[in-house]
Amino acid sequence: MEEAHRRRWVDIWRHASTLEQYQREMRSTQRSSGAGRPATLGRRIWAACKFLPHSPITWIFLMTLGCLSALIGALLDAWIVAILSYRSWLLASLGEDSIAACMLWLGWTVVLGLLASLCGVIFSNYADGSGIPQMKALLSGQLASTHVLSYRTLLGRSLSTVLSNASGLSVGKEGPFIHLVSIVAHKLSSLGIFRRGPEDNITFIRAGVACGVTAVFGSPLGGVLFSIEVTSQFYAIKNLWQSVISSSFCVLTFQIVSALQNDVLFTNTTFADFKLGPELLAFLLLGGLCGGLSAAFVQSVVYIQKLQARYLCPRLPKSSRHYRFAVVAIAGALTALGAYPFLRLLRASDRAIINTSFRDSPIHDTALHSISHAAAFVLLKFGMTLLPCGLPLSCGIFTPLFALGAVVGRLYGEVVLWIVGDGVSPATYAVVGAACLASAATHSISTAVIVFELTVGQLSHILPVMLSVLVAYSVGGMFTPSIYDVFAKLAGLDFICDDISETVLANKVAHEVLQPHCGVLTLHSTYADAANLLLTHPTHQQFALCDSSESRTLLGGVRRSDLVLALARLRDRLHDHVDDNDTVDDSQQTLRASLVKPDLDTDEATLLHSLESQGHLESTLLAYGPPFHALSYAALPVDTYPPQVGYMVPLSKVYVLSCLYMWPQIFVVKEGKLQGVLFMDSTLTHY
Repeated sequence: MEEAHRRRWVDIWRHASTLEQYQREMRSTQRSSGAGRPATLGRRIWAACKFLPHSPITWIFLMTLGCLSALIGALLDAWIVAILSYRSWLLASLGEDSIAACMLWLGWTVVLGLLASLCGVIFSNYADGSGIPQMKALLSGQLASTHVLSYRTLLGRSLSTVLSNASGLSVGKEGPFIHLVSIVAHKLSSLGIFRRGPEDNITFIRAGVACGVTAVFGSPLGGVLFSIEVTSQFYAIKNLWQSVISSSFCVLTFQIVSALQNDVLFTNTTFADFKLGPELLAFLLLGGLCGGLSAAFVQSVVYIQKLQARYLCPRLPKSSRHYRFAVVAIAGALTALGAYPFLRLLRASDRAIINTSFRDSPIHDTALHSISHAAAFVLLKFGMTLLPCGLPLSCGIFTPLFALGAVVGRLYGEVVLWIVGDGVSPATYAVVGAACLASAATHSISTAVIVFELTVGQLSHILPVMLSVLVAYSVGGMFTPSIYDVFAKLAGLDFICDDISETVLANKVAHEVLQPHCGVLTLHSTYADAANLLLTHPTHQQFALCDSSESRTLLGGVRRSDLVLALARLRDRLHDHVDDNDTVDDSQQTLRASLVKPDLDTDEATLLHSLESQGHLESTLLAYGPPFHALSYAALPVDTYPPQVGYMVPLSKVYVLSCLYMWPQIFVVKEGKLQGVLFMDSTLTHY
């Protein structure tokens, strides 16, 4: 009960923006807990429902999240279709095969690509890229949710996804949707009716990740499994039911919207039943071929990035806007020049390409026309899909790879049909090829489940699909890492990559890589000491609390956000004599506006600057919350057992702990005394 009371107090402290609000919420908490006047019947029922193991409030949240995910996906798809329809109308008015139409296509691709990249400049640079590495880093505790899950990132990610998918670049939207719906889940869970502790909020975000995949493919089970594979290093199975429930309501809403629009995402396949025989060897060979092709694709992405670093970065710094817009313009121009003049099918959407490849009819009756056309498409599509990889705009990679694999499988099936004769359905090879190439590139076995759910009624092919996917996964994994790990390294998130060698980490111990100079608070620290710590240690997310600066016995930890909030409240109290009608300077207005939900990166500098001249800080001691001092509005919450490891613990065990418990930094202690700190996002990337 004491620990629960402390957690409740800490939660109220962090959400209260004024002393009056803090006191009001504390009185309300005391009433509902039995102190003072008895709570009303409604309050008792609400409190009982909120903390049940399978709370009805949690069910309402999951249902709401699933429905919102599908509706947001349908809305963004409608915007993309509207923009593409307008482009088709312009091309038809100019004559589709004319030079003017070709120039329009070129300008359209470049301009919309630049606008998509501009969203990352205007709103948030976290709106760039796939979104999956960012979510994997967030769920591993290596990225703070301040900006990754902000409203600015939500708006930037939405607009950039629409523009990039409507530009004509060979990009998808599954990664951006995962990030986008996760932001929705985070903001939804911050509402008072759904608010929980940090651990529960993470499970809600994981449910949002699953809904993001489901909203793109309409595949609930495959979406849940895919989200676990690509965003989680360790996963608590007890939270699986929440992802399944939200994905189920997402696909229900998805199907209702599709029925109202009279639209079908992928046409159902109608292949003959698979019979075990020599044809299984052909499927396994296709899996090996797709695994090798995916390895070539990933290696080509790495090679292109090295070329950019060698020839483009010396002339244009990678952090500059000129570099950003230059690479997008070059990729857009090359994509347009490769797509428009050669094959009409390259102008079609990936969805149309997949449906064409899955169609069980002779190739000359499809948009592929012939084997030579299919071979040319594979070569051009391979290059066009390479170009957007690593671009500073919102883009996914799964759908283009899925479409490329479908055509590769269809081409392979046509060759098998030409060699063997009747009795072979090339469309079945298209299904297997799509699953194999996407699985090998992303290192996700769950792609097979997505294929089963997309091709309703084709469970008879479960054996060739599963075995071929396993072969492709093994071949691709032997030569290259996952494409998402490559994207993570490009984004500077090396720590979350799967290629960190446990043997290398096991040969290092904690004290060999720690940083001895870390921010320390003591029981006698003043507000001036706190402000100085924030200035001198900008990367610390938690500060050690020791008994004194000499003995450095670790007593607990104080979060950076709590320290900033305490200073903001002190600043507010020091200026409470200012009349409401008086003119207040810009820095004070910024600070007061940030008290409800402070932006710890942008307002922190303003806060510290406004406190520099306050001599009162030097003599005012920090007040710590329980168990060190009595409850007060100004007291800092203290984590009595912050993340810590022993002096001689192997780095491999530290790595597992940090991933499992989402620890971005870990204190190193020896016989209870603080020795230093480990930063997991920078420590392990040098080995």
